This record gives sequence, structure tokens and C-alpha cells, in this order.
Amino acid sequence: MNIRMNIQMNHQQHLASAALWSLPFAFVAMIGLAVIAFAQVPPPPPPTTSVSPAPNDSKVTTGKRGSITGRVLGEDGQPLEGATVIATAMNADRAANRSGATDEEGNFKLQNLPAAAYFVTASVPGFVSSQGSMQEAMTTNTPQRYRIGESVTLTMIKGGAVTGKVLDAAGQPLVGAPVSLARVRDAEGRAINETMPNGRPGMSDDRGVYRLYGLSAGSYVVYTNGGGEMFSALSGAREVSTYYPNATRDTAQEVSVSAGMEVQGIDIRHRGDLGHAVSGTITGAMQSGSPMQITMVELLQASTGNRVGTANINMASNSGFALYGIPDGEYDLTAVQRVVSMGQRVAADSLASAPRRVTVRGGDVTGIELKLAALSSLAGRIVLEKLAKTDCQITRRGDLEETLLILRCEDKDVRRGTLSYLVQDATPNDKGDFVVRDLAAGRYRLTPQLPSDHWYYKALNLGAAAAAPAKPATTKTAPAKAAAPSLATIALKSGEKLTGVTLTIAEGAAGLSGRVAGKTLPARLRVHVVPAETEAAADVLRYHEVVTRDGNFVLHHLAPGKYWLLARAVPDDESDEKPAKPVAWDANERAKLRQAAVAAGNAVELTTCQRVQDFVVQFVGGK
Repeated sequence: MNIRMNIQMNHQQHLASAALWSLPFAFVAMIGLAVIAFAQVPPPPPPTTSVSPAPNDSKVTTGKRGSITGRVLGEDGQPLEGATVIATAMNADRAANRSGATDEEGNFKLQNLPAAAYFVTASVPGFVSSQGSMQEAMTTNTPQRYRIGESVTLTMIKGGAVTGKVLDAAGQPLVGAPVSLARVRDAEGRAINETMPNGRPGMSDDRGVYRLYGLSAGSYVVYTNGGGEMFSALSGAREVSTYYPNATRDTAQEVSVSAGMEVQGIDIRHRGDLGHAVSGTITGAMQSGSPMQITMVELLQASTGNRVGTANINMASNSGFALYGIPDGEYDLTAVQRVVSMGQRVAADSLASAPRRVTVRGGDVTGIELKLAALSSLAGRIVLEKLAKTDCQITRRGDLEETLLILRCEDKDVRRGTLSYLVQDATPNDKGDFVVRDLAAGRYRLTPQLPSDHWYYKALNLGAAAAAPAKPATTKTAPAKAAAPSLATIALKSGEKLTGVTLTIAEGAAGLSGRVAGKTLPARLRVHVVPAETEAAADVLRYHEVVTRDGNFVLHHLAPGKYWLLARAVPDDESDEKPAKPVAWDANERAKLRQAAVAAGNAVELTTCQRVQDFVVQFVGGK
């Protein structure tokens, strides 16, 4: 009963904060988090570059609307009443977002939603989602997306807690000391290298006691910046963070947290070590006049990417920044600027500076210039080829604007920190036009997440934009042909605006489900689906893979044709929350995969609209 009352009391504050999530999720989330370093107000700004607002390319224009329904349950299967549920449109259309509360049976219904792809999350004080938080989902694994007409079951797990005292060098309590933590390992002990704090900091009370709750299972490092720093940024923020128990970041002792359990006695003996300042100016910023202009400078540890300091800058009054409390070390310093409209989308492309290597050795580092420049973008069209045959088994018919385009960087030297969170999954409008924004220079793979099990990927063309037909084309039941040579990689230069990309989707997809068989199966298996046709050997989007813990697997969106299936053990050091890049992305590994799949001999040939069930894949070992 107490839990129910607590949930209901917090419902309104969750509704009030729901609108914030309609902004670019992780970027705005980070601004709300406590940071190690604070911004100062240095001298007047240099001249800046004016940027015109960008059009709302992804605005929902269709009149089709519907509802997403579902239930929110506890890990014991019992309904949670009063849980806040939020549906966030992946195309950043704030007008499409909805929030509501569950009834006494845990049921919810979010109505009048335009056709789009949505991320659906539940919020219950002290609980965490079994799918991970929105922050975790947006920065690690690809989250589950939902469309109108679908039903969602969200399971909430009682979060863990960490409590202890913050003490000074003499063992006396420090009052008003902010305490934060960062998750460094998942529940199974695998390193995840997160670079941002988890949630809001706790504050020690008059006894020096703090308590942080609602934590996902895993291992954390816990740290403080000393007494009263939340109210004394000019003095306390110059201190280097003290990690549990009385350590620097490099020697910090990890704290293991289990779901629903409280870890006590995590006492931090405050060191009080003074750090140094890193300061400079930002040039090349946009002047939009928007109150939602966000400019952030962040300092990352060069060797690990761990966040060391962050400063939010008010570019309307100054262009200077300063980060305090920085220990000796090698760092990468970057700046990012974004303008968010109060309407449906960002008002302009984001800007970012190239990483600047900074060495701090025994003193302050000043006079650094961070020059902002426009990030890259990718624009094009999705074309859907209709199928004349109408007797196919179709679970759900989709709409173009429900298609989700996920662009993932394949470079080894990927951007880190805030920049790694700016990649925007995009959805097209009802005509199929799309724009993917805020991309750093690099090589990318475009992966469509399709709204209908009747659809499959057919071809990707990076050449000139193809004119969309007045009416959808009709295709025969022949298998997909060879992919365009440009499919291998989408290479973007700094600030490049690549247009004319055409992604062809076709109806008539096949489906395949079954199980992996063997005498002794590993705890986690990855099932690979490898196209057998020679002309499809280099077509990365014709390769599929899925991870299973019980040996059962289900695969949709398969193009008609012949395939080889191969089951491999997932490496022990691979986290579920940050899976490895698909094997097919690498040409050499792809060739080895094909060779191993052929040798395994698990072959299947799929025809248009066919659904193959109970297919058995023999596990022969290997990773």
C-alpha cells in the first residue's frame, strides 16, 4: 500500500518532466546530471557565426492515428498501479509524445498517437526497467521500439541502493556533500565503460549520511567532491573527486550492487586534494536566439573515455569556459552545441569541435580555443515495393513513417562522450523522405528496423536521388537481387551533407524460427543467418544475427532465398548491454563466417512469405 501511495504522489512530477525526454534524449539527460566541474563566466564572446534554422524534415504528415496499450508489472508479476508511462516519438516530434498512469491492474493506454516508431518507458520511484533506463537504452543497446496498435508489457525491478557516510580527514561527518556514482560493470561483471554519472547525486545529511537508490544491478564507483560544493562552486569545485574508500579514480574500489538489495557502509574519507583548471573560449557558435540553445564543454580521460568534467555555457552572454578540479593526466576536450525548437524538432544541425588533446601537469591549462563546426547528415528516401500476391500470412501491416533508420559508426576510433549520444535514429515522413543528423566524420552502416514482418530490405543506393513513383511499384516473387556496390560503407566527411540515398524495401518477407541443438550448449549463443547466393555475399544487410540464452530463436524480415545458419558461443567478455559489432561488417570476418556456416551444413531455402518453424541448428562449437 505504501509503494502504491508513493507511486501516485510522484505521478505528477513525472508527467511534468516527460516533455524533457522529447528533446534529444541522452544530451538533455546529461545536462540534468550533476557534474564534477562547473562553468565560470569569463570575458565577452568573440564574433560568432549565424546559422539559419533547418526545416522539419521528419514532421509527421499522415493523418493515421492510434493507441499503444499495455501493462506495467513488478518482477513478481503483480501489477503496479500509478506507474508513469511515456511514449516518445523517435522522430523528435514532440507533439506526438504521450504520457499517462497505470490503473489498479497495471494497465495503460496512450491514445491519439500519430503513426511513428516510439520508445515506451515506465517510471516508478525506486524501480528500474528490466530493459534498462532510457539513458542506458539510448547509449548502449538498441532499445525495443513500438508502433500504434501494439501492446507492451513493461517489467519493473526493485533497484538496488548504496548508503554510507562522507567523512573528513579527522573522521568527522561532512554535511551537504554531493555523492555520485558511475556504473562500470554490468550485472554479470563485464566492463561497460560508461562515461556519465548515474542519475542525480545524493546529498549527505547533518550526520554525513547519504543514500543512492533505484540502481540497476552491476558494479559502481562512488565519489564525492567534498562538503557543501553544491552551494560553493567557486571553492569546492576546485577539488579532485574523492572515490570510495579514500582513493583517486585509478585506485577506486568498486561496489557491487544487486537488484533490490542495499549495500551499507560505503563510507568515503574525503581527501580534499586540489586540482587544476582547464579554460578557454568557444568560436564558431550559432546564434539562434532560442532559449533552448545548449552548449556543453566536456573533458574525457584520453585512455578510457571516462568523463572527468563538464561545463554548460551560456553563449548569449559569453563564449568562455572553465573546468576546475582536474587532476594531472591526459585528456580529450570537446565542445558541442545544439539548438532545440519549442516545436517539433531541432531548429538547426548541431555543431561540434574536433577533440583537443590536453595535458595537465602540476598547473592550470589556459587559452584553449575550441572551434565549432557543423556535423554531417544523411538524407534520402525509402521506397516500398508492393507485392501483387495477397495470400501471405501478415501479422502486421506497416506504414513508411513507422520505419526506423539506425545509423551506426563502424570505425574503431569512435567518438566518445556527449558526441557518442548525438547520433539520431530517424524515421521518414509519409512520403518516405528522411534525414539522419548530427553525425561525426566516419564510416557508417545504415540499418532499417521495419514495422511489418511482411517487409524485407532489398537494396541500398548511395547515388543520385531516385524519384519516387506516383504509385507503389509492384514486384514479382523473385528473390532479392545483388546489392548496389555502394552498400559496403557510407563514408561521411566532416560537415558533409550526403543526399540522394535510396533504401528499397519490399513486401513478401520470409520468417524463420527454431532452436539450437547440441550436447552441451553455452549460456549465450549467437545465431547467424548467412545468405548463400554469391551475389549477396557482400550485402551486409542480408546477414542477420540474434543472441539467445535458451537456444530458441525467431527471425523476421528475411529476403526470399537460400541461407546457411551457424550458432556460435558469445564471448564471455561481451556485455549484453554493449554487444559486439555484427561480424558481417568486417570483410575478413564475413568471409570466415561464410566458410564456417557452409561447413556447419545448416541450410534452408525460403520462398516469398514463407514461415518456417521448428528449424534445428546443430551447434558445432566455436566463437
